[in-house]
Amino acid sequence: MELFKKNEKPYQVMHYEGIADIGANVPCTFLIKDEILNINFNSDLNITLPLNRIIKFEAMNENDFMMKYKNTSSMPNKNITYLVITYKTKEDVEKRIVLWAANYREIKYFIDLHYKYQKKSKNIEL
Repeated sequence: MELFKKNEKPYQVMHYEGIADIGANVPCTFLIKDEILNINFNSDLNITLPLNRIIKFEAMNENDFMMKYKNTSSMPNKNITYLVITYKTKEDVEKRIVLWAANYREIKYFIDLHYKYQKKSKNIEL
């Protein structure tokens, strides 16, 4: 699924957690191109993840993120949206990368990923 137009500029976001040796609130760029998710840091660290290993994208506000993943609540910041990327490693272990954004363009894209990139299931379990 190609969600980017040709020559689309990378999205400016912040890393929150999930990438070893990178702290919280470190700026990075985020781009999906040719079925590969790319996260690049100013330190010349480049992370790539094939889309076929991504289980789901979850876009949520700060309070929802804190309640679901940190078991706490916070004063919601209406200007911040988190993107939780759940994926399988090469060793078939489920992990997460969490990014956040405060700019309209990036927040809109996080929400688009959440709703547009959903694996269709032919089975429904109740």
